[in-house]
Amino acid sequence: MQADSISKIQLCLILDVSGSMDGLLSQAQNEIWKTISFIEGFQKDDLKTVIEIAVISYGNLKYAENGHVKIVVDFTVDIDKVAEKLWTMETGGGEEYGGSAIKNALDSLSWEDKSVFKCIIMAGNEPFDQGLVNFEESIQLAAPKGIILNTIYCGEKEKGIYEKWEKAAKLGNGTYANIDQNLGIDAFKTPYDHTLIKFYYDYKSTYFDEKKEERINRFDAKGEVSPAIRDMIIYKYGRTKKAKDIIDKFNESNWEISQFNDSEIPEMWRSLGPKELKFKLLEFSRKREAFAEGFETYQQKVEEFLKITVQPKLNNKTLNLAMSEMISKQLLEFGYVKK
Repeated sequence: MQADSISKIQLCLILDVSGSMDGLLSQAQNEIWKTISFIEGFQKDDLKTVIEIAVISYGNLKYAENGHVKIVVDFTVDIDKVAEKLWTMETGGGEEYGGSAIKNALDSLSWEDKSVFKCIIMAGNEPFDQGLVNFEESIQLAAPKGIILNTIYCGEKEKGIYEKWEKAAKLGNGTYANIDQNLGIDAFKTPYDHTLIKFYYDYKSTYFDEKKEERINRFDAKGEVSPAIRDMIIYKYGRTKKAKDIIDKFNESNWEISQFNDSEIPEMWRSLGPKELKFKLLEFSRKREAFAEGFETYQQKVEEFLKITVQPKLNNKTLNLAMSEMISKQLLEFGYVKK
């Protein structure tokens, strides 16, 4: 894909993984799909939006030799890889050096040289000015690179201001926010999750990729659907629907099969005559349309339930809600529009 045919967004998450940050890490692990889906809803100059994510952890005593900072994953478009890396992260220790974490992010990651949207979102709950690396000097290195620094304090807003999280965001031309890291993912369950996921796997069954998608264990310890899996499924459905396969080509050609060669036809149907093949394609096309309609109906029900029933009960933001709010404003200022 040519560079000028895409609009790139680079987002680096810097997460405090000291011993008190289990809630923050859980929210990052469970909400990444929702955040990416939200960002993909923005577009600039009618170009394809490409999102690269990087993750850095800081505050874990295991990485003392590098200022307790670890590059978990450099910028990548592979969201499955990011999600996997997030799930392997652990909390432990208590040396949270904000200045060092920011400097590592600026020096070690594959930042784009061109003028694309680039931002850091840093989340934690200890004073920002700890460690030998001056956080103000580190932040000042970001502006010449066109990188925005946003900060999210896990705790009371005023305490975060006192501990210089707001000051760091202002120095970085970004936004300061606070969240409740102890707000559990269970708060985001809906009565429609199970049916939504069933429609997704029915819909996927109408595709004939060589690599079949593995069915994910979508239930938690209580036998209930995990909101994290639901949000991942919603993201993957959007990606799958954009891909073109033989069913889409068949529909776009007004149900004409003469255009297909053997390599495009699923192996199990290659022995069929033209009439039988056309019948099979029509059958799967109608199934896919029905499953897609069912999925999208229940996706709307999920979104309405979250908006009307869940969100009004939330006294505080989660990581995803805080990130989406700040990124939305900044993308609009950068020339993006909401699709």
